[in-house]
Amino acid sequence: VLEPLWGYVALAEAAWRDPASTPEAVNFGPDLDDCWTVAEVVDALIDATGRGSWMHQPSSEPEAAVLRLDPSLAHDRLAWKSHLPIRSALEWTAEWWGVRSDPVAALQVVTAQIERYEAMMAR
Repeated sequence: VLEPLWGYVALAEAAWRDPASTPEAVNFGPDLDDCWTVAEVVDALIDATGRGSWMHQPSSEPEAAVLRLDPSLAHDRLAWKSHLPIRSALEWTAEWWGVRSDPVAALQVVTAQIERYEAMMAR
């Protein structure tokens, strides 16, 4: 959630500074060299949570082979880039998921994740 939120802040700032040259729509997503298959995402989440299983079911849908966002417009026009590799994003998601039913623990996890993300952005 932190990556697209930071992207929308960058988009809002650009629209405030120069509305005429701000793109109307952009994608905020991982760099094209950090894209994973659905199987890789599911396996990583199973590893991170220690729960779950899955079975591959072939699909005839045309987008089933490759489906990804192209964040190049956000990179080029907003100077936005992804700071959080997919593996980390999935681990952070699993970390939050594990404490989501405890409001105090969830707040602590989210606060720590925001601080880590801000530190990544400062580099």
